[in-house]
Order: sequence, then structure tokens, then C-alpha cells
Amino acid sequence: MKKTLPALLFSFFPCLLHTLSVVTSNFFIKDISLTINDGLSQSIAYSVRPGPGDYAFIATQDGLNIWNGKKINLLTRGLSSNMVKDMFFFNDSTGILITSRGIDILLLSRKIEDGLIKEDITITSAIKGKYLEKIYPLTDKTSLLTDENNNIFLLFHENLNNITIKRVEHPHSGFVIPSIENFLVFSEDENAIYYYDSISNSFHRKNYELTSEIDIREMPVLLYNDILVTSSKAWQQNTKVAELPFRLQKAFYLNRTPPNFLAITEENYPVLISFLQDTILLEKLVLSSNMSNISIYSCYQDKWGDLWLGTSSGVRFFHLLPRKNTYTHFPEYH
Repeated sequence: MKKTLPALLFSFFPCLLHTLSVVTSNFFIKDISLTINDGLSQSIAYSVRPGPGDYAFIATQDGLNIWNGKKINLLTRGLSSNMVKDMFFFNDSTGILITSRGIDILLLSRKIEDGLIKEDITITSAIKGKYLEKIYPLTDKTSLLTDENNNIFLLFHENLNNITIKRVEHPHSGFVIPSIENFLVFSEDENAIYYYDSISNSFHRKNYELTSEIDIREMPVLLYNDILVTSSKAWQQNTKVAELPFRLQKAFYLNRTPPNFLAITEENYPVLISFLQDTILLEKLVLSSNMSNISIYSCYQDKWGDLWLGTSSGVRFFHLLPRKNTYTHFPEYH
């Protein structure tokens, strides 16, 4: 894995207390694929999570694919619908599945038989009849949900035997903006950003006004503290502080420590975004395979810092950080 020196440096001097710069570089990386040729039941992987029992769980249109590092098994038993759109795991034995017909609970149980650990996965329905798309964990007891029309819901899961869902009235719809603080909601109707308050279990308008200074074609992509990054610019309280060298279409939150986000350009290239004091570092991932015609639906960073992407052509895995036991292929789960 080879990392080049920064190739371009753009500095801007707005009327602020400090200068914000944008630095771009290339990050050469070998990406690894898991597709239908490897046993995936569907080419489209909506979401992928390394989950309970050292398995990788993959949400597809025809069920939950479970990969143990050697082979893939398809699980449909107990699902509200075979179309699984997203998932979230609380711990090493419990998860929530978002399907096209409701919300399911996944439980992994272990017992010892003949000196060997035997694992069993069961899925039960929690809430039926809701067509939902995405789940974003807010706290250990609450998650944000969106449906196909960008309506906003809150899911309360303090007790897995009594999961409840509530429609958020204000803002009633919008799309989620990844943020280092929390997941935010951008309301197009009001041209405003809302944040979740865990004390009141409700959303409040963030003190960040989006005025006409921000071009309406510049949709919010991510928010880092008070720096709003839109499609091709960075703003600080409605003052443009940087121009990006390429346009972004979406972003995924990774970590509080850099890199902070993975963004996708309009040309479908993945870019790591890090906020370093007065600098925004953009690292364009130069991959070993072409992703120009591939849609990216989800991104998850595991505990080692590596990235798992759910795409229209299966699962992509990016090994980012060097460590003692580096991957030369997918990590072998067993």
C-alpha cells in the first residue's frame, strides 16, 4: 500500500479568524470484492456488517447472506420480508434488521456440544407493516429511521421485547447528513438542519442558518463542527471558506479520529475526508478495480479501521490501516 505526498494545495482567505485550506492526494489501495461469483445470492448488497459470531452479514433483495470467511449461506427463515435493506448490531449477540415489510430482531445463541461451540441464529418479527430504508443509531436506546420518501422516524429499543416506533413530526421529512457530533437531518422544505436531543427524544433546529449565500444546487453532504461541506464547497456560518477540486454526491461518517468521512464523488470515486486543524485533507482512493459504474449504498468502518461497502455489484472491502495481521483477502471468519 503506497501513499503519495499531497499533490494539490488550495488556500482561501475568508474574513474569519483563521485560514481553511484544502489538500488533495492519492491513496493507492487494493480493494477486494465479494460477488455472486463467490456465492453471494444477489449482486446488490444494500448493507454489510461484520456482526455477531465473527460473521459478515450482507443485506440483499432475497434475504440475509451470512459469510463465514469460506462460504456464504442465505438466511430467510423468520424474516418479515426477504428484502433486507439495512441492519445494526448492538453487541455480539443482538441486531436489528430493516426489511421492506417491517423490523426484525436477530439473536445469536451459543452452546457447547461435545466440547465444541455451536452457534444458532434466530430472527423474529418486532414491528410489521413499515416499509423502511435505513437505520442510524443515535444512542444505545434510540435509532433514526428513514423510508423511501425520506420520512423520519424514531425507533426506541431499550427493551428488545417492546420495540416502538414514532413518526417525527418536525422535521417530518428530510435526508440524513453524516456529522461528527451525531446524525443530522436536512429539511429541504425549511432549508434548515435539525439535530437529535437524547434528553427530550426529539429533534431541534440547529443554530446554522442556510441562507441564499449557499447556492441551492449545493446540497449539504456532511457537517464537521461548524464547517458545512456541500457538493463542491466548504462553508462556515454561510461564508465560503474553500472550494473543492471535485463535486461530491454523498458521504458516510467513519470516526472522530481521521479519516472522519468517506465521500463519493459525482464520478463515483471514493474519497477519504479528514479535518486536521485548519486543513481539509481529501484522499482520493485509487483502486485496483473500476467502480465508475457501481452504486454505493452503505459504508461501515470496523474496529480495525477497515471499510466494508455495500454496492450494486456486491461487497467491497478496503484495508486502510497497516497493522500486524494485515488482510491479503477478506478476513477469515470461522
